[in-house]
Amino acid sequence: MKDIYLIRHTTPAVGKGICYGQTDLDVTESFMAEAAIIRQHLPSSFSSVHSSPLQRCSRLAEHLFPACPVSLHPELMEIHCGEWEMRAWDDLPREEVDPWMKDFVQIRIPGGESYRDLHQRVTSTFTRIHASGQSLPNPGIVGSSEGPVAIVAHGGVFAWHDRRENPDTFQALVEYPTFLASYSTSFGNDSDSFSRIMGKKATLVNIGGEGSPRWKVVDEKGNHEDNPTIQRAERWVTLPGDSKPGPINIGDEDLSHMSNWFACMRSGNRQTNATVDNGFLHAVAVIMAAQSYWQGKRLYYDSAAERILDSAPTH
Repeated sequence: MKDIYLIRHTTPAVGKGICYGQTDLDVTESFMAEAAIIRQHLPSSFSSVHSSPLQRCSRLAEHLFPACPVSLHPELMEIHCGEWEMRAWDDLPREEVDPWMKDFVQIRIPGGESYRDLHQRVTSTFTRIHASGQSLPNPGIVGSSEGPVAIVAHGGVFAWHDRRENPDTFQALVEYPTFLASYSTSFGNDSDSFSRIMGKKATLVNIGGEGSPRWKVVDEKGNHEDNPTIQRAERWVTLPGDSKPGPINIGDEDLSHMSNWFACMRSGNRQTNATVDNGFLHAVAVIMAAQSYWQGKRLYYDSAAERILDSAPTH
């Protein structure tokens, strides 16, 4: 896949604290200096250039790529701010702003768009341009011409892919025939997240944080509500020959999986610690949790057909 350069426009000519989206704002006197800084990070040639038609983007595209035709796409414009356009944020009605701030992905600005609307039109544009033989940043797309692609657009267009659609605090329950897996996360505050695998004889509890192999086994002794003072046996889950619990707080930069993959490649061992099936089913569980949240209902997985269903599979 060829390189994609996502370029945001320079400083627009608008006052601080003003809500703006698709207003066609001019650039400021710092335009040339800002454009020069951007140019330092770009290669000498591009295969195609795409831009929002708003002048704060199109002028930058034409300035940076004078030898390359600029394709203008209205769908790449900033989010439509509707009745809030060019009004001070402090002057907007709280009864309109507060619900939007709590769920700006789904809730539309009065007379304008939601971020889901923005996502749909931008994605639709990427798909349409690709179908016409041009390359845009979409998974699996491989450009046919030489050189990278440049896209000049807005913060809202580029920021969508970094915004979370799901709440920062939630709990997902995954029910299996003989046990229940419970995952809780609380990024929104300082409370610990946890994973639990609850069976009929014991519960496995992960208390080491995301990615940590620190698990303990808690024996089942009946109903906690009936006797909250009952003593339950607890023990660490350890590897053979190791009496210590696993480490805690394993960061995303941990190289365990990658190191194992390289070791398997070098030795010819095709069995990695985490298999492709493990990764696939992990992704399925995440997708099911998100869809269940948005659809407001319980979902089922047909492992034979590898499909997510609205009702329990019949076989």
